[in-house]
Amino acid sequence: MKTEYCSCRRPDFLDSGDGNTRVCIGCGAFAEPDHHHPYLHADLDRNRGSHIRLLQLLPGNYFDDIHGDLFEADLETDPEYEAVSYTWADENGDASLSRRIWLSKKLLMITINCQRALRRLRRQDASRTLWVDAICINQANLQERLHQVSQMKEVYQQARQVMIYVGEASDDSDFLLDYLDNSDWSPVRELQRRLAEAARNFFLRNWFHRIWVLQEVLLAR
Repeated sequence: MKTEYCSCRRPDFLDSGDGNTRVCIGCGAFAEPDHHHPYLHADLDRNRGSHIRLLQLLPGNYFDDIHGDLFEADLETDPEYEAVSYTWADENGDASLSRRIWLSKKLLMITINCQRALRRLRRQDASRTLWVDAICINQANLQERLHQVSQMKEVYQQARQVMIYVGEASDDSDFLLDYLDNSDWSPVRELQRRLAEAARNFFLRNWFHRIWVLQEVLLAR
């Protein structure tokens, strides 16, 4: 189904009566049949345990549809890529596969948090090579998932850099990061409480509570 602008944590669609379109009773968003072919991951070379997939994220503006291509790479050849560290669920706990990326003109569903991270990382005028777990690992293949998880150390260790997405900006996060970025500021008494609250809210974000965070950060170059 093709879903438009549904922001519900758990979309609840009902038939609209026309036998085709469905409507979310939570927010009023509609869904209609999506006739595009789904993207199916090609099998990785099983004779080479060091093989992974990488995403070539194609350029575009922030609100453009997200397009890319997957290709196979061998970690033993030290390919150039950046790894993305994020959470599947957003700050509201929504981990549903409700957003889209086009891979070789075929459709792969991703979470809203993954989509937001890709929008922030996408360049306007050049491609970018990334490793993103939800896209580069065939999530429908348990055997592959287990094997790829066993390579997480090498994936993050060999990445040119690890890009961390902790969520969208807020007044608190902007205030905190502006303060940390400006060495001329002095934490006068009236700012101390706001700084403490902003820091608390920032470090309560989901990313800081993931099991894998420590490994992903420590292994980064």
